Amino acid sequence: MNVLVIINYNSDREVTNLIEKSNFASLNITEVIVHCNGSMSDVVQRQRWEKQVTRKNVKLKVNSAENKGYGVAINYWLENDLNVDYIFFCNADLWIEDNPYSKYRYETDLVGFGLWQNKKLLLTKINYLTPLIPVRVRSALRLSTEFGQSKAVHGGFIGVRQDFVRKSNIRFNDIYFLYWDELWFCEEASNKYKASIGVSDQIIINHDGEKAGKTEDTRYYMLRNGLHFYLQKKRCVVCALALLVMNFILAAVLRTREGTRQAWFKDSIYDFYKKNFGKRM
Repeated sequence: MNVLVIINYNSDREVTNLIEKSNFASLNITEVIVHCNGSMSDVVQRQRWEKQVTRKNVKLKVNSAENKGYGVAINYWLENDLNVDYIFFCNADLWIEDNPYSKYRYETDLVGFGLWQNKKLLLTKINYLTPLIPVRVRSALRLSTEFGQSKAVHGGFIGVRQDFVRKSNIRFNDIYFLYWDELWFCEEASNKYKASIGVSDQIIINHDGEKAGKTEDTRYYMLRNGLHFYLQKKRCVVCALALLVMNFILAAVLRTREGTRQAWFKDSIYDFYKKNFGKRM
């Protein structure tokens, strides 16, 4: 038996879509937990969730908590022994389909799944350069789309074996946002706790667009926390400079196209160097 934890931040409609479209039986998911990060779920949407999970013979639990970030939300459930085989964590803007042509079953301590969009495979594995490469470029070049053994998997939909959590007492890093979370987590699991990590094609994870990548908050966190990750964790000045150059270009393009001041760029640079250098974010 497995449980799925959906991290929901003002995404009730996306959660509804996920629950309605997903085939939970393909991952032996017997309970769905909607973790509302800083927001109360809409009554109407919640009724739809309950109706759908009942049809699919799956239990539903809704938990509301203060929004302290993606990592803190994941750790809340890692610290609760749910008495299951695997705990799966995912964002709200996707849904699960069965893959009848699967070759790589999930049986590792940490497992990721291929991320698809418009019937095209976008991403499976990630590495320390992946966040520097735009998603459409990665797709065109078919970068990091292999299945099987891996050192790191993307965190849009990630599974952790409950028995491994018990033995290692591992926790998700709560400093970062987006890619930096799972890179740190996978590195800790592999290097410190000798976890087995793999990418399975047992299911197809359909991503519902790139909404998050277009928000100012996301750009802000990606730059600020990316600088911190490369300089403090990886000690890679070249990567940090590459991230800066990429964001210089992005800021210039967006300013020309949108005619707006790119506050996220200046603010995140200032915040990183003047306020939070070497500190928790």
